[in-house]
Amino acid sequence: MSQTSVTTTGGADPSAFDAIIALPFGPFGIRAHDGQVQELVFLPPGTPLHDPRNATAGAAAHALRAWIEDPDQPFPVALAPCGTPFRRRVWAAIAAIPRGRTATYGELAAGLGSA
Repeated sequence: MSQTSVTTTGGADPSAFDAIIALPFGPFGIRAHDGQVQELVFLPPGTPLHDPRNATAGAAAHALRAWIEDPDQPFPVALAPCGTPFRRRVWAAIAAIPRGRTATYGELAAGLGSA
């Protein structure tokens, strides 16, 4: 899920999300459009939940719940690309770090040919 925006917000309008689901760490907003997840948002406690409004949001909600249960589970829903080409390369390098392993900023920068 490295290409889609994941943010936190304190004053989000719940109606702006295509789904708001309960995850172990609290309410989680999903914005989805044209078969792609556009944004994933950590929402404040007490934000009202609501069922998915479209098939993509429903698939993303299901995939997120499955991922919480098994982090090795792939995320099968298309993610809308965001960020500059460099940021996408950085996110891909971070995503390639196996679960349970670490990498330093220096190691990532060296692998990316960056400072």
